[in-house]
Amino acid sequence: MAAALAVAAPAHAIATATFTVTPDAALIGTNFVFDASGSHGVHYQWDLDGQPGYEVDTGPSQQATQVYTGAGTMTARLLVTDADDSTAEYTQTFTVLAPTTPEPTQDDVTPPVISNARITPQAFKLAARSTPLNGHIAAKRGAKLTWTLSEGANLLIRIQRCSSKKKCSPHVTVKMHRTVAAGTRSLAFSGRIELRKLKPGGYRFVLDATDLSDNFSDTVYVPFIVLAG
Repeated sequence: MAAALAVAAPAHAIATATFTVTPDAALIGTNFVFDASGSHGVHYQWDLDGQPGYEVDTGPSQQATQVYTGAGTMTARLLVTDADDSTAEYTQTFTVLAPTTPEPTQDDVTPPVISNARITPQAFKLAARSTPLNGHIAAKRGAKLTWTLSEGANLLIRIQRCSSKKKCSPHVTVKMHRTVAAGTRSLAFSGRIELRKLKPGGYRFVLDATDLSDNFSDTVYVPFIVLAG
């Protein structure tokens, strides 16, 4: 709230001084308006910078404006002079506010987690329809790959050929991509991918998830076997 202090003029004086500040509290950069229309006089001088003296002379105009670059409680003064050289002064305080700094956003550094990854059945025969590199199918044969994601992420599904449970080729036979929501999801897998079909033998899925902040999950492996026939 603005606070005002009037300095009484001599009893014989005709000049009177008062003014309003609009707004009485606002951010740095706001154009403050000082209105002395309630005063009486012929000459108006203003001290708006808080320094000694009246640096703004608006002559007969009863209004002044000022923009401030610093925050704090400011003091403005008005000196009114009338035709008979009588004077009156008025002082008022108002507030210039600093802009509030928003809390810095915290970077997402939590990686997605793949859990409960499994294929059912673990050994299966090829289905007739192909599994697309992106998308889903409904297959009567083949298997279902299921996983749970802690958050929505891009899931990279690779397939490697394995000669045993512990020995798999680093060569990637197939690479598929899925954009997956958080929770438990599944993929019907026919053993055929586009125009390629997996030969009978051991394989493993290699699952990696990347979230929107480029955090990477730990790699998860799911072994399976393609049966002849």
